[in-house]
Amino acid sequence: MLSSRVKGQASVEYLVISIGLVLALLLPVPDSELTDNNWLEKYKGKNIMEILSDKLKKSYSDYSYAKSLPPLPDDFESLSNKEE
Repeated sequence: MLSSRVKGQASVEYLVISIGLVLALLLPVPDSELTDNNWLEKYKGKNIMEILSDKLKKSYSDYSYAKSLPPLPDDFESLSNKEE
């Protein structure tokens, strides 16, 4: 039969991994990663969660703009006849 110390080891492992992931996502991006030629330059001092949030907001903004455009006509020939 397993002792209670062995049974609780998985909980400790999950806790350590979860804390490591949270710290990795919430710590600011190191300055060594922010070079002048890098797209991360404008995110100086921000953490990964803020960067991902900004990228998702930008992507959704672009998507919603594209969805708001009227659909293209099915009959392209009628458009070319009107111009002539």
